[in-house]
Amino acid sequence: YTSGSTGTPKGVMIAHQAVSLFAEAYRRTFDFGPQDRLLQLPALNFDMSQGEMWTGFLVGATVVAVAPEDSQSPEALTALIREQRVTYAGLPPAMLSVLESEPYEDLRYVMGGAEVLPPELVNKWNLPGRTFVNLYGPTEAAIACTEYTVDHVEWHKSPPIGRPEVNRQVYVVDQWQNLVPKGVGGELLIGGDDGGLARGYLNQPELSAEKFVTDPFDPDRTVYRSGDLVRWNADGQLEFIGRVDNQVKLRGLRIELGEIEAALQAHPGVSRAVVLMRPDRQGENRLVGYVTAEGDAPESDELRRHLAESLPEYMVPTAWVALDEFPMSSGWKINRKALPDPVENESGQQFVAPRTPTEQGVADIFAEVLARPQVGAEDSFFGIGGNSLQAMRAVSRINKSFKIKISIRLLYSTSTVSGVAAAVDQKVEEKTNAR
Repeated sequence: YTSGSTGTPKGVMIAHQAVSLFAEAYRRTFDFGPQDRLLQLPALNFDMSQGEMWTGFLVGATVVAVAPEDSQSPEALTALIREQRVTYAGLPPAMLSVLESEPYEDLRYVMGGAEVLPPELVNKWNLPGRTFVNLYGPTEAAIACTEYTVDHVEWHKSPPIGRPEVNRQVYVVDQWQNLVPKGVGGELLIGGDDGGLARGYLNQPELSAEKFVTDPFDPDRTVYRSGDLVRWNADGQLEFIGRVDNQVKLRGLRIELGEIEAALQAHPGVSRAVVLMRPDRQGENRLVGYVTAEGDAPESDELRRHLAESLPEYMVPTAWVALDEFPMSSGWKINRKALPDPVENESGQQFVAPRTPTEQGVADIFAEVLARPQVGAEDSFFGIGGNSLQAMRAVSRINKSFKIKISIRLLYSTSTVSGVAAAVDQKVEEKTNAR
């Protein structure tokens, strides 16, 4: 049974042959043998548990079962891996983030899967002498279907999900089922040799017909519509972008939340990140960024500046929530529905009156746009509740009032009244000197 991204469990009918195909591919990936000791962490109703156990049985390896009471304890797991001389551990990002990455004298193989792998976790666990594999696959494709053996380099973004495993076929297509070129995002279709896919959903024929469709390039075969957005990179590896159902439309613009999350996780101070679209107190939709960090989370202004370097301003969240840890589902995936609404925060600054005519003018515009009685010189536009639409209004009024032309991007890099006023003064001086 899998809940996928919907949160509603549904039975997936997997044939023995499909599990056999996965187990053979997994054996090849790690070159498992009787000498290996495989940690068995996932719950028995989670598909990866079946893949690991049957692969272990196939090669005569030892399966090291984790007691339910130890599965939530980093200390107990760390001790078990060492005491049982585990050679392989498949660990979701949530567990990779809380376990010690070394020393484990016997650990040679690590698999990261279930969710996007943050680069700092890859760097933490992909140590010399280890094989670290990024595994991708929905339950409907019988556990996994693509893999990437992670290079021993320092990663600044999530690694690819790789190429198809043996006996697998994948396509990346647009909404009209046409293949897309490298670098262009599209939905991932999964197929391959007969028996590699599920037979459908238990007692849900309509959903089965919607997801398991005729291969658009081979009418004698079936493919599974994954609902995942991916793209081929220049090296011929698949990169995960996000979910089709994780695409939102904000003020007429389509936004892939997964792209923002990937850019956030490239910040060295961010451990994990999630982005959602939620309404503010006026009922206007805005993007909310959720982050966790090893130490103190970066300030929201710093995160906005970081994202503004690589993303258009409409894709930069205007509200932020720093968490000690993300709420998790029973399958060790982030429970997005349980994420809290952002607190409608104030700047946290002691009120500092505007000190120059320009600061006063900018403060008046901020106050007018945000319907606030007063705004101080050190107040941040987004820190006192501004959103991206209001930012456009503020910039338009600043340009009209001071007869200059500044970009909305300025508010994402310098959003305090004093910072914006300094930029305005510089623009005015440049305009004067140019005459």
